[in-house]
Amino acid sequence: MLWFLWACSDYNLHSKGESLQGPEMEEEIPPQSDPLLVVDPLSLSVSGLCTDEVYSTNLQILNAGEGDLVISEMDLQAPGWSLSEQPFPLVIPSHQIHVVELQATEGAGVLNIVSNDPTAPSFWVTLEAQLDVPPILEIQNPVEGTIVPVHGTEFVAAVADVEDDLTQLSVSWYSDVDGFLASTAVDAQGKSILEQVLPSPGAQEVYVTVQDSCNNEGYDAIAVCQQFGYETENLDISTWNFEGSASWDSGGGFVQLTPASTDTAGTAFSTASVVNAENVEIEFLFYASGGSGADGFSLTALDVDRMSGFVGETGGGIGYAGLPGWSIEVDTYYNGSDPTSQDHVAFSFDGNVHSPVAWAVLPDMEDGQWHSMLVSVHAPHILVEIDGVVYLDQNITGNLNFPAYVGFTAATGSLTNQHLIDALVVTEEVCSE
Repeated sequence: MLWFLWACSDYNLHSKGESLQGPEMEEEIPPQSDPLLVVDPLSLSVSGLCTDEVYSTNLQILNAGEGDLVISEMDLQAPGWSLSEQPFPLVIPSHQIHVVELQATEGAGVLNIVSNDPTAPSFWVTLEAQLDVPPILEIQNPVEGTIVPVHGTEFVAAVADVEDDLTQLSVSWYSDVDGFLASTAVDAQGKSILEQVLPSPGAQEVYVTVQDSCNNEGYDAIAVCQQFGYETENLDISTWNFEGSASWDSGGGFVQLTPASTDTAGTAFSTASVVNAENVEIEFLFYASGGSGADGFSLTALDVDRMSGFVGETGGGIGYAGLPGWSIEVDTYYNGSDPTSQDHVAFSFDGNVHSPVAWAVLPDMEDGQWHSMLVSVHAPHILVEIDGVVYLDQNITGNLNFPAYVGFTAATGSLTNQHLIDALVVTEEVCSE
């Protein structure tokens, strides 16, 4: 009997031609060992530096790779910039940051970082430092050559500044005649406003300055002319001379020359300022009503060199008869010597009520209404306008050249009226158009 003996082995039997092959293996990738340069920020820019101010900032260099980052050089090509001393070669381990300090005054250029980063062996950082730009200042109102009225005007300056908070600035106003005038704040829109009557009359230069946080200055100037005179919107009683029945009505805010009483006269003259009677413009409101109809009032330029008092004759003398200077009457009652029986306006010298040098008929002035009146005297020419209508507009012969107090007179006789004056503005024409 035949016996077959089987044995086991660690080897498998294969047919002829079959290869002996192990299991498939994935290819191994060696670990990344290159450094990677990352710079933050990629550029440095600063503006608004004051002169001699040094700006300091930091530049961060990160090694975002796996191998050591070796910086062999930092080449600074930027005038006005400086770099803190570095220990070259500078080695930055993986995922570490190195901080570089930079300082600047003014200038621009680049910082070239040379390293072993294979993707960017030379990396450029742009640098720029700019000095503060001075503020821009412009006078917007009034314009060049403006004649500033007696009551003044609104001076407006516009400020622009790219670096500073406008509301932290202030504008200084000056005149080349009177020096410093005032300082005014600047609003968020850059406006700075001064309500001003210039202290001295006549031609002058108004100029403005503004300084920013670096003490850089903006400047502008205009030529103007300030008229001389005064207004009595807020009457200072201490500067007026009241006589007879004249008084200041504090409740109504006007001058009362006469009440509606018989045989009375009242005068009110401003003695605070003397004006040239041949070169003056006067505006005011008047009221001549409330009684039985007499006699009228006058605007009088009283010659201060020849005067002996402030009150003339009553009745038909309208309170100015006999006063030296010139007078313009608004007469509401006919006396035998009047040039017309109607209400009229008349211009007289030295209180000569019987011989006016110019006159014109008026409509009824005793209508219970306030009326506006404008008087302009530019020797030898006179102009009188009431309620916007011109009644006198001519040259006259006579002495207009004298220093004067400007004021008002009024009178009643057997008939009466209230005579009231308001909103007086007196301008001596020191500025010509």
